Amino acid sequence: MKHTEALALKLQTDSILNSFKASGKRHLLITGARGSGKSTLLSKIAKPHVTTRCEKGVGIFMTDDSGRCERIGFFDSSIESRENRMGPDTEMLNDFGASALLRLCSGDGFAVIDEIGYIESSSPEYIRALKALFDARPVIAAVRKQETQLICELKNRDDVFTVDLDLPAKGIGCVIMASGMGRRFGENKLMASFRGRPMIEWVLDATDDIFEKRIVVTRHPEVAELAKKHGIEYILHELPHKSDTVRLGISQMAETDSCMFIAGDQPMITRESVYAMAMLSADKKEKIVRASFEDTVGTPVVFPKWTYSLLKSLPEGAGGSHVIKAFPEKIINFPVGDAKELTDIDTKDQLDLYDN
Repeated sequence: MKHTEALALKLQTDSILNSFKASGKRHLLITGARGSGKSTLLSKIAKPHVTTRCEKGVGIFMTDDSGRCERIGFFDSSIESRENRMGPDTEMLNDFGASALLRLCSGDGFAVIDEIGYIESSSPEYIRALKALFDARPVIAAVRKQETQLICELKNRDDVFTVDLDLPAKGIGCVIMASGMGRRFGENKLMASFRGRPMIEWVLDATDDIFEKRIVVTRHPEVAELAKKHGIEYILHELPHKSDTVRLGISQMAETDSCMFIAGDQPMITRESVYAMAMLSADKKEKIVRASFEDTVGTPVVFPKWTYSLLKSLPEGAGGSHVIKAFPEKIINFPVGDAKELTDIDTKDQLDLYDN
């Protein structure tokens, strides 16, 4: 694997585990289309106890934690399907497959399964054993992207956190707030050099290729030009208040289910934290997800759709904290990896302190 691919896999793995941990859920399901990397990611997390593999034109084979391997599905040329031309060996699943799962019920830590699909859904005994396993201990499993009754039941459990590798931040938008006057800084701090690049460019990179929609809201033509260079939508305005920036941004997010607000002067925020917060919001659709470190809270903050009307009508000069304070019971704090991630650069002394 190339170095950049290994780094991307580590970032994805760490982000998923961080969002899963913050969710408070018991089980983790990883789904996605064929070739999305479910098995690769799962093996990065932990060694599977039970695995299945497909041998094209032959069958589907399951290996249990003892190393025993049996065919649980067979190729059936009479099945009219471009992808799934395998029929189940229900007897083998009822016996061997169910027994493999039941043995795991008495273990410690996570039981790891790669993977669960439509073949397994044909076996009553396997299904009963799988449900018993979910009740007995935490489970991490790769799940095929199929709408079988079994898979739907697993994903709909209250104690399950599901990540779709095809759309990990499905329905999530992002507003990059870049309208500050920089009075304490003495100039447009967003374009000031931070570790060799414009400060805001670190935020543009941290939010890249995660969200369904992303927009920069700014009063600075040079920031708008940089956003354009990065292929990001922008709104260039001359309105005076933070509430104006929030309103302009959220007004562009009608098609989203929730929206992250992130400050353009927060260059030490990591892509890992942004990605994890987006995935957590995709699972906790009604919650406000706020970045935190120990007792300190800050931005980014992800606001669910039910807050949009409130954000559009903030009191003059107010920001998203006005909504947060009104609904403390709706907040989930997401712990970032380092206190520096929450730091916004307001002065040149701060810039000198962190610019290394």
